[in-house]
Amino acid sequence: MDTKQTGSEGDGSPKYWLSLDQWSKDPEFQRLAQNEFQSSPLSAKDGEGGWARREFLKVMGASMALSAFGCVRRPAQKIVPYVKRPPEITPGKINYYSSSFADGSMGFGLVVATREGRPIKLEGNNDFPVNKGGMSARAHAHLLALYDPDRAKGPQKNELNPNKTNYEALKATINWENLDKAVAAELEKGSVGILVSSIVSPSTRALLEDFARAYGAQVYVWEPLAMDSVREGQKACYGQNVLPHFRIEKAKYIVSLDADILGTLGQPVEQMRLFSQGRSLGKDMNKLVCFESLMSLTGTNADERYRIRPSQQVDVVMGIIYELVVGSKLTRYSGDSTVKSLLEPYANVSERLGFEPKTISRIAADLWAHRGESLVLAGGMTGQTLRNKGLQAAVNFLNSILENDGSTIDAQSWTYTGYVGSSSDISELVSDIEGGRVKRLIIQGANPGYALPKSVGFHEAMKKVE
Repeated sequence: MDTKQTGSEGDGSPKYWLSLDQWSKDPEFQRLAQNEFQSSPLSAKDGEGGWARREFLKVMGASMALSAFGCVRRPAQKIVPYVKRPPEITPGKINYYSSSFADGSMGFGLVVATREGRPIKLEGNNDFPVNKGGMSARAHAHLLALYDPDRAKGPQKNELNPNKTNYEALKATINWENLDKAVAAELEKGSVGILVSSIVSPSTRALLEDFARAYGAQVYVWEPLAMDSVREGQKACYGQNVLPHFRIEKAKYIVSLDADILGTLGQPVEQMRLFSQGRSLGKDMNKLVCFESLMSLTGTNADERYRIRPSQQVDVVMGIIYELVVGSKLTRYSGDSTVKSLLEPYANVSERLGFEPKTISRIAADLWAHRGESLVLAGGMTGQTLRNKGLQAAVNFLNSILENDGSTIDAQSWTYTGYVGSSSDISELVSDIEGGRVKRLIIQGANPGYALPKSVGFHEAMKKVE
């Protein structure tokens, strides 16, 4: 059995392993792997006269076991009662407790259902103002992390050296007292970096800042699903590096460009609740138009969905602006020759993108009919293209001429008091490690080694961390 898998470079080096024994190249494991299935336990003469002797015994043994199965009683088990049972616990009865959960930049109020001290179900807390009983799929699934058999049960120390194999180093443990002494000694040497994921809690942020100040450490915040493109667009257009609050409950006409507002972008649990408020049947029902390259939760709920490439996002936005400014001459920029010259290349976007004729002009007319009650969004993972800054600037300009600023987009009423992840921070961290400014790194709640591509250079930079 060949269990070796190699990487795409073709250098023959293993990239994936089936077990720790294979990873550590255990001699006994390699011997068993080479000898597996090389010879048949059946004799060549077995089966010459019909059924093989082994098959006959197998069938007879199974029939005898099945005939005796109904005669076996369930084994008696004794239940050991509590010596001093807590008054709030009744065996078999569920107790409910309030709690909280942070998932990236999202925070949830929870109600945890427990049976005899063991959590068995997570639900949203109806009294929490953000999610109001709602929960994301990741938050529901996080219950399984409490029962992960592979979770660390204590501190571990990697002792890779010529005298130890990788497997022995992995099993090396250290107690908390010795760990604290070792970490404190390293922190005193300086050049400390702290890499964390998005932090929702303001008290946790204050604690982290105090810790970083005490040791002169630099804090880096990184999140795989960061909204830094939206923040950079706000800073470029309005001078404020903020995440705006999308007032989806006020929007009657929503246009999304690869912005999965119901799945991953922003506060999807709150946004899903607000979006559903406007989906009641009637003349005031909101409408969602989605342009996206990959099917998303937002796309599946859209009234109209158009498939585009990520590189075509700017074309869609600029095409809508062209129809409003040049085509219909509805805005105050219609007489500006500079603006008109910039928009001329986007005159026939519907035809160039393969849509039905007048698709973009129809959407532009609907947006104009809902001025102050419309919302145009862009961002998400597929929005991280070379034209990203231009895309965000175009979206901000479109929302401005539609009079959505301060109505469906509010950058003032929502104050985020925690740390927000950014892809630029991880690039800065790699640069600081390469430059020798960070020699000791603390990572909490982030796994960039798994999520980042090789092109970022994080894996190579980690080799220089002491």
